Amino acid sequence: MGAVASHALCVAKITGIEERYDGEQKYYAWVIAPFEEGGSYWIEPLKVKGQLKLFNVDDRLIKPAPFTNPFSKAGEQWYQEKIALLIY
Repeated sequence: MGAVASHALCVAKITGIEERYDGEQKYYAWVIAPFEEGGSYWIEPLKVKGQLKLFNVDDRLIKPAPFTNPFSKAGEQWYQEKIALLIY
């Protein structure tokens, strides 16, 4: 399976870090804020360059995807039109 390089595909607001335990070892996990009602984390693909980590993007450049359920017909169509073309 391929991947999408050089594009931001979603946004998330990290509100904290939690300490967790899986029965054998301790680890840490991000706490991500839920998206607003009627929204999603997906955004129109946004070209980014030179970063292999989390990064900040100017809010004015972010355009939410036009669906709330990625498994809906609209979500599937958007994926085929916007994301599938970027997979290498």
